[in-house]
Amino acid sequence: MLSISIALIALLALPHVAADGLCTDTRCGSAAKICCEGSPALQKKSICVGSVECDSCCGWVSRTVPTLAQNWISTLGLQKQEFGNFFGITYTSEIQVKKLPSSQFPGGSRRLHGDIYNLFTINRSDTTNAQAGFPLHMLEDDETYHYYAGDGALTLIEFHLDSLTVKNISIGNQQPGRDVPQYTIPSRTWTGALLAKGSTTWALTGAGTTPGFDPRDSKMAADNTTLLSELYQLFPNHTGLIRRLTSFH
Repeated sequence: MLSISIALIALLALPHVAADGLCTDTRCGSAAKICCEGSPALQKKSICVGSVECDSCCGWVSRTVPTLAQNWISTLGLQKQEFGNFFGITYTSEIQVKKLPSSQFPGGSRRLHGDIYNLFTINRSDTTNAQAGFPLHMLEDDETYHYYAGDGALTLIEFHLDSLTVKNISIGNQQPGRDVPQYTIPSRTWTGALLAKGSTTWALTGAGTTPGFDPRDSKMAADNTTLLSELYQLFPNHTGLIRRLTSFH
């Protein structure tokens, strides 16, 4: 009997996740901290259901991507990109638009329109920042986002250098008045995206660009050290957000 008790104590002391959700990870904060650092009676996943912080910190989810998100990825044939998003082109217009301003559109010619799928998700087995959103970037095109499915919203973040304002747009369909299922980002607007805070683990969206997307029309803030310095100076209250939106590589 004594040997069994000793074995049980040793098992509970091991830093691992047991089948019932036992977690001894001590990196969690707030409510998740109680689940992960409390007594064994408290260290159960059921207490923290819906807490992304608790799940990702304690490692209760073994799969890398939520099952339903993975089903959409497979069904739509989406391909993982370097920033952790899953991407697929759905439409490219055969119509060419010519005589566009060459200062804005090098070459002066583009497709009339283009559409894509973009699925954003949290990869539970990945500790890098290359996931759960899209980097701060700027397009010469107008870009319209659409929300299709997910367990929460996608937050678009616009940085307006002229007015020194930061605008958050919740792309989703769960809460009318807060979420909008469609939103257009004006051309030449510095924009990033992150999954909404809380329990959101994935969001399937679409985007259409007018004129159609061309790599020459896209700029990444992380590639421009002068711009980054300017952003940090112009938006001193958002340095953490800027850092997150330029750390997807």
